[in-house]
Amino acid sequence: MRQVIITIAAVVLAAGTLSPVTHGKTICVDADAAGANNGTTWADAYKFLQDALTDANSSEKPVEIRVAQGVYQPDRNSAEPNGTGDRNATFQLIRGVALKGGYAGFGHPDPNARDFELYETVLSGDLDSNDLDVNAPADLRDEPSRVENAYHVVTSRDSDESAVLDGMTITGGNANGDWPDPWPYEKRGGGMYNEGGGDRIEYSAAISNCRFVANSATVGGGMYNYDTNPKISNCCFSGNSASLDLAGEYCWGGSGGGIHNERSSPMLTGCVFNGNSASAGGGMCNMDSDPVVGLCTFVSNAADFEGGGMYGYWSSPSLNGCVFSRNTGYGEGGGMSNNGGMLLVSYCIFSENSTIGSGGGIYNSQGSRGTIIRCIFVGNRSSHNRGGGAFNSVSDVMFANCLFAGNLARISGGAVENIRSETTILDCTVAQNRAGGAGGGIRCWFGSNGLVRNSILWHNSAPQGAQLAVDGTFEPATITVEYSAVMGRKDAVYAEPNDSLDWGAGNIDYDPCFADLGYWDPNGTLEDTNDDFWVMGDYHLKSQAGRWDSNEGRWTM
Repeated sequence: MRQVIITIAAVVLAAGTLSPVTHGKTICVDADAAGANNGTTWADAYKFLQDALTDANSSEKPVEIRVAQGVYQPDRNSAEPNGTGDRNATFQLIRGVALKGGYAGFGHPDPNARDFELYETVLSGDLDSNDLDVNAPADLRDEPSRVENAYHVVTSRDSDESAVLDGMTITGGNANGDWPDPWPYEKRGGGMYNEGGGDRIEYSAAISNCRFVANSATVGGGMYNYDTNPKISNCCFSGNSASLDLAGEYCWGGSGGGIHNERSSPMLTGCVFNGNSASAGGGMCNMDSDPVVGLCTFVSNAADFEGGGMYGYWSSPSLNGCVFSRNTGYGEGGGMSNNGGMLLVSYCIFSENSTIGSGGGIYNSQGSRGTIIRCIFVGNRSSHNRGGGAFNSVSDVMFANCLFAGNLARISGGAVENIRSETTILDCTVAQNRAGGAGGGIRCWFGSNGLVRNSILWHNSAPQGAQLAVDGTFEPATITVEYSAVMGRKDAVYAEPNDSLDWGAGNIDYDPCFADLGYWDPNGTLEDTNDDFWVMGDYHLKSQAGRWDSNEGRWTM
């Protein structure tokens, strides 16, 4: 699998002509409108979004604000058409008000035609309209042309699901306020700042079909959530950043390039995190938070320390059907890093993530308790340390019905490395992983206890323990293997004299007959393994006579 190709389909919604509504009203906004500028029709639309929000705030709810294509800045209204330059200016969501973009607007045959890409509505924090491009997202916050940008392009406080943001591009926010930052937290949430009101409603603002692009902050470049639970669906977070800041003698912040959650439990569905950067949590950072994340993609995000795709500190995220691909955590956890909390991951793919430290695919530490079910770990690598696919430290983790194939660790634990952890591997396939030292497949080290049951360990490689290694060093380690297919049987297991290998019942050394083995492509440089990439195989099993092809109705090789 050289690449994970991600197609983000353009969502096209067609709306009919404006019609009377029984409750509240519809307000039009179009910077090109030439009429009375009172928001009643497209010809008479407000030119400034802030005027429409003021109108909506005083109107009977619900209200729908339709915003035509164009660029809208939060410091402008009819009284200040050229802008005030106030960096605290923001577009504030309102309960009972739906703010919707992507309309064709005035002058078009159908002004209510809606297409988010063709008729892009941009909410921009670039108050002077002078932002320059940067070489990397990490350079956004301190770029001189962005010093006057709004701290938060959009803000939501004490909202519920009736506060809607739909079909907008949010860009140019720069939460780089002075230390210590005053209310409203000018170092957090460049694109959007969300805060609850303490009443702990089930869900706060509803945010859908939006793009958060090139926003920056010290915490939460694209979005910051505090004590709030927004619903976020079909959104893209791209090229946002959260950079470390110097506060006195200490570095502070730098977490959550795409989103930072603090004491929050947002629900995310169908979102993409692409090319965001931070010190921790390039795509997303969770602090004492329990997000529910479904069908989301984290690709090419980077963290200077931990969690290229996602980082969590004493948080309990629940992930289903997500993809983590080509993320980089330079310290630990290329795809994901978890420090404490309870983790539930199901039907996810971790592919081609990398770290200089440990845990190319996933890193669990500080008492994390994880349940990882029906996940795929392929082509991940720890280029200088341990645990190519997964690394568990002082944690209790169960992997069930997972595939580990083609993962690399320079030192040990090609697929999985454990230190002072309780690790259970049930019904898993661990194949063609490799390590430079011990445990081509799995290594239990330094006081760890491992159980491998009903699993396949095949074609893994390492100088010590091609399939398994148990070596506690200073604290004895144990591993139990039962009812598993282990290539080479006990001869492929490395165990130190003071450590315990419990070779249980039902272990075999019979070829599992994979349908098609994967392989490492040298990428044209046989002498340089750093640029090798993994070509995915098919690890379904076939009989010695072949595999049943239901389409052809016969056994086939």
